[in-house]
Amino acid sequence: MIRAIGANLFVSPEQIVEKSITLANADKTQRIGVAGPDGLAAMTALCRKGFDHVEYVRRATCHCADEASDVLLIAGLMQPEDLRALIIGACHLLNDGGALVVQLGSRGEDALVRAALTAAGMTVTSSVFELSAGCLVTHTVERTAVQQRRLAG
Repeated sequence: MIRAIGANLFVSPEQIVEKSITLANADKTQRIGVAGPDGLAAMTALCRKGFDHVEYVRRATCHCADEASDVLLIAGLMQPEDLRALIIGACHLLNDGGALVVQLGSRGEDALVRAALTAAGMTVTSSVFELSAGCLVTHTVERTAVQQRRLAG
């Protein structure tokens, strides 16, 4: 069961995965990274839905060792500092134009997500919130010019 707080809960990994792939416009040919306290449950649900290119990530080790993802899903609620560290450590695994989907306790926690992306050299180009059953945010992201130069050098 996916952990959530409040009146609207994601009851199962399948529900959070369903909402996440819809928000990210993900299809079964894309690479999807999952992370967070409920990441393994989300990974299993994605595999059951027929997604073959799914991996569990904790952080990017180096640009050439890890496969870049089209979608990074952070499933399960986390303490602010843990969420910040995870985003900074793992968002480098996203392709430019990729989607970061994060389960939040409230919409106000998105400021932390945006600050972490900025600290990691990523820019948000668009955002979508899903509030019908808990709180999910999807940010389409791109690397800043500084970040692109670091990866190239």
